[in-house]
This record gives sequence, C-alpha cells and structure tokens, in this order.
Amino acid sequence: VAVPALVLLVGFNLANAQGRFFPRFPLEHPTDWRTGALLERSREYLKDHQQNIEVVRRLVAEAADTRIVAPPPFVHLLSLPRLGYVDRPLRGYALHSFTTEQFPPIEQLRDDPPTDLTFIFVMNRFYGLVLVEDRLSLPPPTADDHFLYVADSLEPGRPHPGLMVYQKPAALHLTGIAKKRFYLNYLWPTSDLLQQARQLLSANEFKRASALYAKVLARNPCQPEARFQLASLLAMSGRLDEARQQFETLIEQAPDVAAAHRNLAEILIEQGDPAAAVDHLRTALRLEPTSVEAQGQLGIALLRLAQYDEAAEQLQTAIGRGADIRRFGFFAGLALAACQRPHEARTMWRRLIARGGKHAAAYFELAKLEAAQGDTAHALADLEKAIATRPQWVEPLNHLAWLRATHPDPRFRDGAIAVRLAQRAQRLASPDRPDLADTLAAAYAEHGQFDRAVTWAQRAVDLARRKGDDRRAAQYQTRLALYRRGKPFRDRSLASRQPSQSASNPSTAPAATTTRADRPREPHSDHSPLADMLQRTRPATPTTAVPGPDASAEPSRPIPSP
Repeated sequence: VAVPALVLLVGFNLANAQGRFFPRFPLEHPTDWRTGALLERSREYLKDHQQNIEVVRRLVAEAADTRIVAPPPFVHLLSLPRLGYVDRPLRGYALHSFTTEQFPPIEQLRDDPPTDLTFIFVMNRFYGLVLVEDRLSLPPPTADDHFLYVADSLEPGRPHPGLMVYQKPAALHLTGIAKKRFYLNYLWPTSDLLQQARQLLSANEFKRASALYAKVLARNPCQPEARFQLASLLAMSGRLDEARQQFETLIEQAPDVAAAHRNLAEILIEQGDPAAAVDHLRTALRLEPTSVEAQGQLGIALLRLAQYDEAAEQLQTAIGRGADIRRFGFFAGLALAACQRPHEARTMWRRLIARGGKHAAAYFELAKLEAAQGDTAHALADLEKAIATRPQWVEPLNHLAWLRATHPDPRFRDGAIAVRLAQRAQRLASPDRPDLADTLAAAYAEHGQFDRAVTWAQRAVDLARRKGDDRRAAQYQTRLALYRRGKPFRDRSLASRQPSQSASNPSTAPAATTTRADRPREPHSDHSPLADMLQRTRPATPTTAVPGPDASAEPSRPIPSP
C-alpha cells in the first residue's frame, strides 16, 4: 500500500511542478523562481497560498479602482491573468526589483498624477523565501488605517499578522497634489532631513542646506518647505532662472502660498517682467490682504509699468501700514515725482535718508528734483552726498559737473571743480558716451580752456552721430560753435524756480520733474528689489517657510541673505 501511495504522491508533485493543478509563474528569466512559483507547488505552503488567493479576491472586490503598492509575489498575481488569480490586470507599483508593465517601480509614483493607493504588507512565508532586492521598505500599518484584509502569520513563533491589506483614510479625503504629497511623505519620510536642513540654515551653512533640500525634493517632489527654501537659496546666490523655475513649480503644487507669489514677483521684477509680477502680487494680496510686503512690491511693479498713480497709492499705503521705508521709500518717491507731486517725493526721500542712513540713489533723485525746481544749493549738496556715498557712480558726477560748469548763477559755478568731476566721470565710464564728452567740453569752456572744449565738443558731436542721434548731435554742434567763439555755455533752464520741461543738455542736466511719458527707474541703486528681499534680518530660530498639508498659516518672508 505504501509503495503505490508514494508513487502517486511523487507523480502528483512532478505534474504539479509543471503547472498541471495550480497556476505556474512563467520562467522568462533565470531568477523568476524567486517570485514564489516553486512555493505554490508545495503542499507545505498551501495555507499561505490560500491567503494570497483571498487577498487578491478582496483587492478585486474593494480596491480595483486604486493603485496597489505590492511586494512579490502579488506584483505577478495581480498583473498576469494567465496565472489564474485575476480576470484582468490590476495596476499599481512594485516595492521590489520584480516589475511588470502594470506594476512599474514605486519611484514612478513621484511623476504620476495623484491617485488613491492600497498597500499590501506581507510577512508570510512566501515573502520570507522570495530573495529580492528591496526598492523600499513599506512602513508598518497603524491602528488608524482602514484594513481590507488581515491574516495571522502561519510561521511558527510569529504571533503578529503576516498579511495585511490596508488604505490610509486621511489620504482618501484629500484631492490633487495634497493627496500625492501625503502618500510620498508616508513612503519616503523627510522630517529628519528637513530638521537637519533647518539647523544648517540657522547656522548660515547655505550650501549644505541647499544640498539637503535638494535631497528632500528627490524623495518627495511635493514637499513645499524644501522647494520654497531651495528657491530662496538659489535666488540668494544669483541663480534667478533656477529660482524662478522652483517658485513656479511650488505655485503649481501649492497655489495658496502667498509667500511664493511674492518672491516669484521679486524675481520677475528683477528680470524685467513687471506685468507678470503684478498678477502674482495681486494673487498674494488676495490670499493675504494684510500683507504690506505684497502691497509695497505691487507698487514697485506698477512703477515699472509706468502706472504711477496706483504705484504711488500702493507704496504710500504700504509704508503707512508699517512697511519698511528703507525698502519701499525710494520707489515711493519715484512714483510721487512721476505723478507731479514733487513736494511729497522730496519728503519721502528725506524720510528714507533719515531712517536708512546713506542712500546714494535717494540723494541723486533728490538733487535732480531740487535742480529742476531751481533749488540749486540743495541740489549741489545732495549730489555731493551721493558721490560721497558711492564714489564710483558716474551719473551724479556728471550731473554735478554740469551744474558747476553751466549754471547761470556764478555763485554755483566753478570751472576747476567741474573739470575734475567730468574727467573722473570719463575715467569711470565707457569712452563712447557723448553726454560725458559734452559735459567735459562745457567744464573746459567754463575753466577758460576753449581749445580742449572744442576738441571734446567735436568728440561729442561725432559720438552722437555715430549712434544715430541727430537731435543730440545738433545740440552739441550749437555748443561747439559757442566754444569756437570763446564763449562758455549757460544752461538757462537751471535759472528758473519752476520745473523746466526740457534742458539744454537732456542727457546730463538735472532732469525736470518727471513727466508721465518718462518711465522713472532706479539709477544703479544699491537697493534693487531682489537685493532688498534677500537682505532681511534672520529670525532667531529657523522659520518653516511654507506649511505642510495641515498647516493653517505660512511664513511672512523668505530666508534672508547670508
């Protein structure tokens, strides 16, 4: 009796090994036996096999419309109908090195659209004998999860569950990028890396902090704090195109973060796209109506678009509500001057200087406004302060030289000083600027050196013609004729107490009160919008720049400059 029984048992197992009675995995690769194919044909693991069948049944019934995060052997059981477990393939992600068309590597989740996930946590004997390379170790489920199936371990000495199928209820109620961010953070936790990056940021270790934030984003591309801080660090280092791309990505992922809109607007203004900046700043104000920062930035962008009335209103309101005058006062003065409100512009710039100390651009704009109003004494004093504050800046040197050489009132003229200033401007600037040659010619004429005045005036005429500026060349030609007759030039527009509409030397003479047709700009100021954004005071402790999915508030400012 024993012998026939033994023969039947051996025959059954030999037949079963060829897939006669139970489905057989296709052995398309020498390592395919690791998927559990041999275990299914062993009666020793029949109960484990029955658990696998029940898991597949539950998934088909309750989770077929989700993506299933699966280890082996479920990647194959769920995606290959010929194995007999499913009528049609389910879809998901493979946790380990064995993948199929329907179950690509888990890393692809980072690039795919958001979707609900169902997880399979396996600790039964199939999994223990499948020797594969881990792509990702799935975190154990928690009591808060929604379980579709739980089975005890069949392995002796292991009382804990050996097979669990579950979903994350907190994610099921989320939509869009918030859902994806939740799952990525569950699968690739980044809290430790973020904490390290914050500590490095607090210690001014910006390069190392950038590397950590980049590492966080490699694990979880939807992590908002990491992207915000990396974008800010890129902007600090002058890599504006990369910073702009990071902020734009962040806004796509988290459109309700006002700080991202504000900082992207800063970069857009710096890169010469104030119209796009206005759109982002209006969005920031809609999200954060009390933000004086966004309101001041909006004023700067409108100023660049020559919308002077609204620019002045926004900037004055922002400063009145507590915005830092050192950041916005210069631009407020420009907007007020462009709106034909010179007294308010002067007051604003004086307040800025009183609050912020030396500010070459404010001194320079004050001087131009004062000269246009006939207040030459103050104009001279402010031009000298601008030069003292920023000695290598050509424009105030040229303006002061022009005033000293051409003012109708002899009290303000000094040929020797005018020559020194004009020569200094020539040395600092490009040699092909006709306006500087014209100023030097006027200075030489005032100093009585008419031969040199003629030489430089002729040079100014030639340079202007070379640039195709016939109008300016004609003005220089008129002055050249004066010098040839031994007469210095007097700029009569400087004698009037009223703002003149044009100057005899428009390129160098102190400008009249800015008209609406002229778009004011900050003349090589030390305080560009982006520079100001990146020069704020660091908080005593690191600030989380943008909120997580469940945060209710976001920070008021980006990280400061080193």
